[in-house]
Amino acid sequence: MGRPRPRAAKTWMFLLLLGGAWAGHSRAQEDKVLG
Repeated sequence: MGRPRPRAAKTWMFLLLLGGAWAGHSRAQEDKVLG
């Protein structure tokens, strides 16, 4: 295992950000429904 490629690192960063945003959004939606 060498150093991760910059492209792979960018992809992982994008996926992590996307996952975090989706989790936060779904949590906000749940709060609205449970209200």
